[in-house]
Amino acid sequence: MKEEHKWLIVSSVAAAAAGFVVRNGIELGWKLARGEDPPKNPASHDVAWADAIAWTVTVGVCMGLGRLLAERGAASGWKRFKGELPPLHS
Repeated sequence: MKEEHKWLIVSSVAAAAAGFVVRNGIELGWKLARGEDPPKNPASHDVAWADAIAWTVTVGVCMGLGRLLAERGAASGWKRFKGELPPLHS
């Protein structure tokens, strides 16, 4: 198996795990801060604009940061294990 494929698997698993953890953390934080469940469908007319925007921005920023942290952590582990940074993929 090519190193690029191995890295793709490692980075994908790291990003998926981070997504799961971050999403659950965001939902818990929303419940603690707001005292209610986060909107299931922010596009619904039953959700206030302010709540829809707050939820969308929060999820977008936190998921992006979570993925970045996961990939950088995976790259650090790769370097520690392989002695070099992971291969770039196009």
